[in-house]
Amino acid sequence: MEKAVNSFDSLIKFLSEGISFLFNPLLLAPMMFGYLWLFQTEQLVSFSYFAGVVGVFFSLLPLLILIVFKKMKRIQSIEVRNRANRPLPFLFGIFSYTFGVILIGNALLWQGLAVAGVLSMLVGSLITGLITLKWKVSIHCTGATIAAVFIIAAPLLSDLQSVSIIHILCSGILLFGMMWSRVNLRAHTLSQCIAGTVIGFTTAVGCIQFISF
Repeated sequence: MEKAVNSFDSLIKFLSEGISFLFNPLLLAPMMFGYLWLFQTEQLVSFSYFAGVVGVFFSLLPLLILIVFKKMKRIQSIEVRNRANRPLPFLFGIFSYTFGVILIGNALLWQGLAVAGVLSMLVGSLITGLITLKWKVSIHCTGATIAAVFIIAAPLLSDLQSVSIIHILCSGILLFGMMWSRVNLRAHTLSQCIAGTVIGFTTAVGCIQFISF
């Protein structure tokens, strides 16, 4: 019986770590933006340009920044769990996001879902970073919620003008799965995850309203 309980606990931990890793902001960004590109009506640049900008400024550069800070022993891990160590890496990451948003926004004339998506990640990270100065918020949940909103918004705002049960399920699994994993790993409290979710939702909806389609 004890062995079965230990096996179950190990499975739960494995699932929690898998969700947190696979859908962390650095890996989630290219997946989310690749999905949004499918619904981008005005594809004024090639997909290779779009993917290159996303890969460099939303994934590789922020990751390199975290690796450098870890090598300098300014942070203990890539996740930066200690709130006191977060401001400086966040600041450099936001600079990287800003360059990416400018490049993509200008190339796509500040129109379409892809632009709204990258802008959402920037604004969401900025708000989360500012709040983190006083209180720890889950950036994982912010990013996952932004992606969850766009999973549903993309088909609704496209020529399809409808959403399937698959879209709803994927959105819900991503949203609630991330909250569950972060709490289960004790990386955040439930209130911190809810705060990140609220920031992600309001940011995504706000940017969708702001960008023309």
